[in-house]
Amino acid sequence: MMLWPSIGASTGSGVRVYSLCGSLPLYYNQPGSDEVNTHAYPNPFTNHTTIAYQLPQGCSRADLIISDMNGEVIKKYTVTNAFNTIELSVGSLPTGTYTFSLSTSMGNFPGGKMIKVE
Repeated sequence: MMLWPSIGASTGSGVRVYSLCGSLPLYYNQPGSDEVNTHAYPNPFTNHTTIAYQLPQGCSRADLIISDMNGEVIKKYTVTNAFNTIELSVGSLPTGTYTFSLSTSMGNFPGGKMIKVE
């Protein structure tokens, strides 16, 4: 008895199952009162990137914090629930990996990583 079809195998119903590396971003979930959903695109980026966010229920504003990999805050933006994206012009940042997070009255929420390339 086979519990899992092999990569690219037919499941018998005409559907093919494939294995994908990595994980799905959190923004596909509907946020509850204790979570936020964020993602950056394009990622990697050169001069501009957009960060999409959805604040937790009951929260109307937050600080979007961009940090380097040493945890040093590089930039800080105030965002509200009136919008769900912010476009950043970050061409002046050096090439490297950065993190973004949201700080709200309900706590701090990790966002993810974004990569600046030349």
